[in-house]
Amino acid sequence: MLGYQVVTSQRGREALRLVSQDPTRFVAVITDQAMPQMTGSELAKALKAIRPELPIILCTGLGSSLPEPEPDPSIDKILPKPASMKHLAEALTRLLEKSPGAIQ
Repeated sequence: MLGYQVVTSQRGREALRLVSQDPTRFVAVITDQAMPQMTGSELAKALKAIRPELPIILCTGLGSSLPEPEPDPSIDKILPKPASMKHLAEALTRLLEKSPGAIQ
């Protein structure tokens, strides 16, 4: 709906494998905190180790009860679920504008 080509994965390790195989293929990652095999926070940390400038949006229904005592630097934006298309589009646009070398 927003004009982006989307690649989906239901498991964090699969998403990590996809990005690892071709890190420049992706301009951003939108992940859920609660996933099988690894959390969205764990995925974000692993992805930033591969490509530090990759924008990452974490969607969560946990609200302020995320386990991190301080903001996680590997997560660029947290969106509460359910996130509206408008909020997702705004967050993604802002992050891509700030991201060096992002292709839009």
